[in-house]
Amino acid sequence: MLLGGIKPRVLTEQQIDDIIEWVEEDSSITLKQLKDKVLQHCRKVVSIMSTIGNYLEGRIFTVKGVHRQSVYMNTQENKRKRAEYIQNLNGYTNCLDGRNKFQ
Repeated sequence: MLLGGIKPRVLTEQQIDDIIEWVEEDSSITLKQLKDKVLQHCRKVVSIMSTIGNYLEGRIFTVKGVHRQSVYMNTQENKRKRAEYIQNLNGYTNCLDGRNKFQ
C-alpha cells in the first residue's frame, strides 16, 4: 500500500506552454474553453480547476469569475432612492445622537 507521494502530472510542460499561449492569444478564453481545447489538441480529459486552474496559477495567471451588473442597478431612480435612504438614515442617527447627549 502506497501512502503519500507525488501524483504524476496530467499534462507535459509543452502542453502547459500551449495552454499559456492560448491564454495570451485570447485573454477572454474561459477555463471550459481551455478544457475543450486540451481535449481536442492533446486528447486528454482534464479537470477545469484542479488541473488547468492550478497550472495557470503556477504560471502567475489568476482565474477570475465574471461579474454581471444589472442594467437597473444605477438608474437615476435607484440613485435617487439610495440618496434618500442615506439622508433618512443620517437623520435617524442624528436624532439618536441628540438623545444620547442629554441622558
